[in-house]
Amino acid sequence: EARWRSLTPYSAAGGAVLLLVSLGILAIPTRSLVISFGGLLGILLGFAMLVPPITIILLKIIAPSSRRPLGMMASMAARGVSASLSRTAVAIASLTIAVSITVGIGTMVQSFRGTVERWLNTTLAADIYISPPSLVSSRLQATVSPDVFDRLVSSPGIERYTTFRSVEVDSPQGPVRLVALDTDLTTFNRPRRFKDGDPAEIWDAFQRGETVIISEPFAYHQNLHVDSTVTLRTNQGETDFRVAGVYIDYSSSQGVVMMARGAYDRFWSDRGVSSLSIYASPGIDVADLIGTLQQAAGDQQELRIRSNADLREASLQVFDRSFAITSVMRVLAIIVAFVGVLSALMAVQLERRRELGTLRALGFTQRQIWALITSQTGLMGLIAGVLSLPIGLALAAGLIFVVNRRSFGWSMDMQIVPEVLLQAVALSLVAALLAGIYPAIRMAMSPPAESLREE
Repeated sequence: EARWRSLTPYSAAGGAVLLLVSLGILAIPTRSLVISFGGLLGILLGFAMLVPPITIILLKIIAPSSRRPLGMMASMAARGVSASLSRTAVAIASLTIAVSITVGIGTMVQSFRGTVERWLNTTLAADIYISPPSLVSSRLQATVSPDVFDRLVSSPGIERYTTFRSVEVDSPQGPVRLVALDTDLTTFNRPRRFKDGDPAEIWDAFQRGETVIISEPFAYHQNLHVDSTVTLRTNQGETDFRVAGVYIDYSSSQGVVMMARGAYDRFWSDRGVSSLSIYASPGIDVADLIGTLQQAAGDQQELRIRSNADLREASLQVFDRSFAITSVMRVLAIIVAFVGVLSALMAVQLERRRELGTLRALGFTQRQIWALITSQTGLMGLIAGVLSLPIGLALAAGLIFVVNRRSFGWSMDMQIVPEVLLQAVALSLVAALLAGIYPAIRMAMSPPAESLREE
């Protein structure tokens, strides 16, 4: 035990160095995910090496200060954890890292969800959205029948509408997803829609077909920016388009090029419509208008006609299903930490057999022994839970600002959700308490005479 304690300063120094090196790795301007995940792994290992010395400091504070408000049992629990630190520190470190992973993933998912929800509120401006069914939800591959389109837009109760044409075109860099947009300045200039470029300033040139706008992922993957040039193979040959703006978009990880409908018709001679957005006239009930549009479409073509609220809810459901696997990952991490805590406590039971036997001989009841061991495991879980919070938030920052950016080209705001942090501390505490049930029962039920005799 003394030899192990003598190594803790080296553990602290090594952890600090590893953290600095890992931060330097994450700062390398590269798109390699291997390097990015290597930096995150180094951060986790660096923090893990810092857990034992931090635990020693915390226990030195807790042991004397807890006796008066919480009683002798709490002080004994803190000293007991400290006395077997070569075992308990490893268990605390493993539980800390496991819970920090749940904090990091949970914060990343909640941040992503919040960002997507704000993006949907900005993007979905119309009352009703109409499109043919598509195998890929983010790609409108089918075309609305011209006859059906005419009947739809002629329906009563419509104030105005916007059309979209989504196709895949060739470019020197490979296939490009192109969206032709027929809209007005009010819809085009939605708040917080553009990352670079002023939509009010670029509107005229965009409408004339002199410029295009590109999504943030496309700009990242193709290394483009405002005033760059995008080359597309049109019916008139290869044509260069100046990039006037970069807009925020989470519908495609590869990115999209968007141009005015008039320019698209001029270069491709395609009058098809992939989807349209309907704006209801003032005083018109959206549900009633949906019924009118369904009657107008008839049985000639299958269409999805959804309200703004329904489309937003469906989009968030797709998001939640996509990240459902993260819940399984968090459970697996806790199971691994649970086994580590249980193993450490079983080893502590063997090491402290004589000490616990002496306490029983001095008059400690089985219930008091059980309470002592449970207090120790609870303290270990509480320390691990508290230490996991800064580690988890650091991991979340790496996932959001480094890994996510380099994987998809998306930018998002980090959103710290108090529920995630509170759940992490509670999860750590419960996991430690559950892991301590069996060792506590074994220690409490062990006859004192047998423990002293075996020792």
